[in-house]
Amino acid sequence: MFDRLEADGIVPLAVPPRLGADWGQDIIFEMLYHDLMPTLDLIPTPTNAAEYMGRYLDPPEAGFLFTKGFFTRRDPRWVEMNRLLKEWRRYWPKELKNSDTLRLFTTGRVAMIWVSSDFTRRMAYDPLLKFRWGVFYIPSMTERTSRFAHGTPASVIGGAAMQFHVTNSAVLNGNVEDCIDYLMYLTAPRNAERLINEATIFAPNIRDVQVSKNLMPFQDIFARPYCAIKWMESLDGETKQYWRRMQDYYLQGGVDLDGYLARLEGNFAAWVDSHRGEAGWDFVRMERVWREREAELRHALDPER
Repeated sequence: MFDRLEADGIVPLAVPPRLGADWGQDIIFEMLYHDLMPTLDLIPTPTNAAEYMGRYLDPPEAGFLFTKGFFTRRDPRWVEMNRLLKEWRRYWPKELKNSDTLRLFTTGRVAMIWVSSDFTRRMAYDPLLKFRWGVFYIPSMTERTSRFAHGTPASVIGGAAMQFHVTNSAVLNGNVEDCIDYLMYLTAPRNAERLINEATIFAPNIRDVQVSKNLMPFQDIFARPYCAIKWMESLDGETKQYWRRMQDYYLQGGVDLDGYLARLEGNFAAWVDSHRGEAGWDFVRMERVWREREAELRHALDPER
């Protein structure tokens, strides 16, 4: 479909800065590693989070698995994830950082835009739009695209986009009870429903609030399983900034896939070493689980063996 759009002179997909590369790699990652995730998840998820993040890789797990060869050039799924990301990138606008992606879409110069639900209001009420529009999520990846994909649904990233807080000034001014009363009023279902559906920005996460038709697709998307890892948010600031620079360089053609992955490996190794011995980075505990699953995990690194 993207090729057909390109042949007609239309950019298939516009993505805001970093979103396609950052969240895109996480979604591709989950689809390629989906069947392996129960084995990779070496630390049990707390019971109160299991329903939402039952197979989520925490940073210590990712760090430990890196020392075993995962998320390196030895890991065929990792190589495939980054190959597919580069393949996907060629359908985006040539300039990654400063394009006005919203304008490109509303003026019909791109066919699709990847953006959050807050764009819905503009689409629903813009009197100058000259086309019909709709909302859909990233399609499932199948074996036609990759031998590691089996048609599992693309996982969801994100969550509640607006939270309410009581500031310290309310404490200092003796207004805490008034603030809480006001927040209780705002979040009562009948009041929240009116405000949320009038704003048409974010889907509600309050029980018994009915969703407007324009926001309903987002509500359906959030019924999907959560992603397996949020890679960029798993790292410290310095490691993340380096990865982002190298990712931009790779996606713009500055370095080939092998060179890109080699740079990431050095960056990852320094990240893991910086956390050794920290609370929560219990490699001894994970080593015991690894030994129980070693045959399956080593086969994942070398599926031809």
